[in-house]
Amino acid sequence: MPLLLGPLAATREQFDVLLGLVNAVADVPAKVTFEQVFDTRIAESVERKSSELVGRSGDRYRLQVASLKQLLFEESDMGSNPEVLQSRAAIREKILGDDEVAAYHRDGFLVPRYRLSAPELANLKAICGKLLDDHPDIHGVPITNPHMPYYAIQQLKTDSAPWLQWATKPELLDMTEQLVGPDIVMFQTAIFHKKAITGGRAPYHRDGKYYPIRPLAATNVWIAVTPSTIENGCVRCIPGSHKTTDAGKHHWTDGTGEELFRIELDQSEYNEADATPIVLAPGQMVFFDVMTIHGGTPNTSGMARTGFSIRYYPASSYWERVVAENHNETSSYNDFTNRPLILVRGTDRSGRNDMVTGHPAPNGGHVIP
Repeated sequence: MPLLLGPLAATREQFDVLLGLVNAVADVPAKVTFEQVFDTRIAESVERKSSELVGRSGDRYRLQVASLKQLLFEESDMGSNPEVLQSRAAIREKILGDDEVAAYHRDGFLVPRYRLSAPELANLKAICGKLLDDHPDIHGVPITNPHMPYYAIQQLKTDSAPWLQWATKPELLDMTEQLVGPDIVMFQTAIFHKKAITGGRAPYHRDGKYYPIRPLAATNVWIAVTPSTIENGCVRCIPGSHKTTDAGKHHWTDGTGEELFRIELDQSEYNEADATPIVLAPGQMVFFDVMTIHGGTPNTSGMARTGFSIRYYPASSYWERVVAENHNETSSYNDFTNRPLILVRGTDRSGRNDMVTGHPAPNGGHVIP
């Protein structure tokens, strides 16, 4: 092992210091061996930068964490190497249990045991509350893509940074990786808000009906910002309904009712009695597949219901920049042709994802950590 690292691991003291730093920066389990963290290519890069990482006489323990983090996760000569990506995936702590992953693939949805901490929830409540307060004119439709206000059709007045931080939150990406794989494109954020008493229903539908993802594969994480109950119109999912390649026949409602959106699956395609209500406490979340039939009843309670949604697809698929089916019906808050895409983890396996269109900078200026 020391031979692999050459001068960098010339002494046990140097090795222990570097290994401790790797554990701290890379969020890997304690007492991990060096072989579990680095492949040869990374080790060679570490050796090239040994003077930066180890420091000089009398300064050995004041190591440059930022430099090592950049080295491990941002160097262009390693960032797209499949072996390196596999090494990182292997050492990343798994949040979802095997039983949870199995339940997601069996049912098409999952409420994980993981939930937001109190400070995280407070942050999400604050930014969602401000967005709603700042846009009282937007109602009856989702508020879409606050992470990219330079693109958002609704001309949102918000800072993209906090929303992008949520969309790239490591724990959310770790769980998404367990469900769809290590290469991940984020393509939408949205706030789904139902006002107290008057909040409309969400018609049952499959998201796969209108997303131009080829081949079709995606997941949605819906985070409860407020309590999500049966009374205030929680999301409802039909178990097993994702096990098809046919999105089913949909129609557009006449728009006279209080609805969050107008696309609706024909009633002949499903039995509402089969739907499972996803009751969530604030900070809990549900992941569901792009083909899972889901919807929700009106909010008949005196308490508003708010959820924050982030949508991802595996980068082995690609976004086909054409006007999606029935897209004109959602053009007030969607533009699928010019939708900015952000590669948030891994590499573009398909080689066909356009990460430039719609952005002021390639990939929205996002650097994959």
